[in-house]
Amino acid sequence: MLDVQKIREGLEVVGSDSTHVGSGGSHHYLSSDLIADIGDKIVLVVSAEEARQQWSAVD
Repeated sequence: MLDVQKIREGLEVVGSDSTHVGSGGSHHYLSSDLIADIGDKIVLVVSAEEARQQWSAVD
């Protein structure tokens, strides 16, 4: 189980293809089910393109 408390503003978010998606705290939402790892960056289980198709904007 991932500790989502480790997510902080400014952490880089990358897809499973290592392509930049965004930064933590950038007003987009992805399900935590898509997170593979949280370390010096947030790595997703889907590609950057798939992540962009699934995110929701937060006002």
